[in-house]
Amino acid sequence: MIIIDKVKWKPVDGIILEENALLATKSSSNMLVVAGPGAGKSELLAQRACYLLQTNECSEPHRILAVSFKKDAAANIEERVLKRCGKELGQRFDSMTFDAFAKSLLNQFINAIPIDYRPQKEYEIVNDDELIEVLKTQEIFNYKYKSQYKNEIDKLTKDKLPFSANNKLVKNLWDFVANTDSDGKCYLTFRMIGRLAEYLIRINPLLKKVLNMTYSHVFLDEYQDTTSIQYDLFKTCFYQQGVVVTAVGDDKQRIMIWAGALRDAFDRLIRDFNATEIMMVMNHRSAPRLLQIQKTLYKNFFYKNSEIAFDIVNNNKWNQEDGESYIHLFKDDNKEAEIISAEILKLIELGYSKRDICILAKQTPEIYCTNIINKLAELGIVARNEAKYQDLLKEDLINLLVNIMTIIVKVKSSNEWVEFIELFRYLNENNENDVYKSIELEKQLNNRIINFKIQIGKVKTFIEFEIFINNILEFIDVDKIKYRYSQYNNITTFKKLTSDYCELVWREYELCSEWVRALENFKGKDSIPIMTVHKSKGLEYECIFFVGLEDGAFWNFNNQRDEEFCAFFVALSRAKKRLDFTYCENRSLTRYSNQSKSNINEFYNILNDSEIVETIEYDA
Repeated sequence: MIIIDKVKWKPVDGIILEENALLATKSSSNMLVVAGPGAGKSELLAQRACYLLQTNECSEPHRILAVSFKKDAAANIEERVLKRCGKELGQRFDSMTFDAFAKSLLNQFINAIPIDYRPQKEYEIVNDDELIEVLKTQEIFNYKYKSQYKNEIDKLTKDKLPFSANNKLVKNLWDFVANTDSDGKCYLTFRMIGRLAEYLIRINPLLKKVLNMTYSHVFLDEYQDTTSIQYDLFKTCFYQQGVVVTAVGDDKQRIMIWAGALRDAFDRLIRDFNATEIMMVMNHRSAPRLLQIQKTLYKNFFYKNSEIAFDIVNNNKWNQEDGESYIHLFKDDNKEAEIISAEILKLIELGYSKRDICILAKQTPEIYCTNIINKLAELGIVARNEAKYQDLLKEDLINLLVNIMTIIVKVKSSNEWVEFIELFRYLNENNENDVYKSIELEKQLNNRIINFKIQIGKVKTFIEFEIFINNILEFIDVDKIKYRYSQYNNITTFKKLTSDYCELVWREYELCSEWVRALENFKGKDSIPIMTVHKSKGLEYECIFFVGLEDGAFWNFNNQRDEEFCAFFVALSRAKKRLDFTYCENRSLTRYSNQSKSNINEFYNILNDSEIVETIEYDA
């Protein structure tokens, strides 16, 4: 490995970093980088990883740990680092979510947890709703309302473990859920796993020492979403250990307060880790006219009373007149569906891909977007709610199944074949330098693929398809898959993901009766994505249609103005070239059909003050 002199190092692949980004990339101290949408946060972390590894600032055998809030963000950073650094250096870069990090600690060192809190090894990961159903079934409480059960569950993770002596009732609930459940099962939420991981590291100094001997640098992505449980784990692991921390985030995109995100996350990092705060000002994503809306929002809300003069700078690739934005005022959602569908059709006819266009709703897109979905279908355009697909398509297990299914049903699938044969060699501990064994392994795989091609032609029912997929997994070897991807050691998680995959792929096959197309549709390649604002964070599209800029969608605006403004900001900052908002006086599928916009009138004032947005009012 050739070590590059720190002074001579330049950003990889000809990437040009703005001044503060370059400063953060080469920093040897703890940094908090505040960067807005489109600023290149992921690229900054990838370039910093390259700098640390290529200059030996992160010296072998030390590694870099990158912790993100979402799976796609973690995968994106890892992919960028491998592309920029190559495999030799990139293999010392570990990118994962906070949940995955906590889970990996728990799985590896579960026996080091005191017996009073130690969960069973074969635990089942559940969300709050699923845990509530367990409590109801077992009749642990006799509550009438879901909120009462939720309150009890929150007590399990409100404080660090162990529970105080006067918390016997909560300890008893913990024992039932995570330790000595009467039906022989063990249930953990990711919040409980976070508390267990923090407890594990805190009471085992040797494990903490090993962790800090492993990682010399830690990256925190989307830092504004960090919860108290996640911060406690991070601090317990790395506080005053000589590890250099780089956190990137944007407090203007703090939309996860409802999920426990800290309001003072930035202040804590500056205080506890003596981090230096710097700000990136470039926006590479949005056209100048759309950027003007963001600037107006900064001026009228985020930095309204600030003494700091702050501006965003657009990328020079744009012409100053690029970008368009509209407010559509409708009498009802039937007219909305008609007009918006027609606008989307025009964009497709102009050459935009369906995946270039995204429809957003503040909440419940299945309600706000149903009429639009139906009207698009009449035009031969598929639009789907991404809720069931987004997380599933980020799973390594699902990508493995998609690859081998593509190899089985598609004539030409060279990319999938290369990726799969590499994994197959790894799982079978095959050294590709051993030519004879490699040929034998490929021959074995080819024979099975031919057999699977015959089998898939005989699949006529969903049950037969499930059996077919299970046969594939048995051939690859489930135990080997679990060894390669430790997150699937939990058999319940493994089965749930496999079941969801089978259900959704079979649903697509039933609609088109063609396997290749069913797989493409499953991946969403020929459909317009529909999602909530929360699910859109971190993503970008050429054109955004925000459906339902109404009081009913922002029903809690008066109680949480900051969070709602952040949600509004996230929605409008996803767009590159075009941004549309809709309002309906009458929305037929919502609980209360009559809509207004008086409570959120500030949003409309900002859009109008930008002098960029054109308002179009439609008759009934």
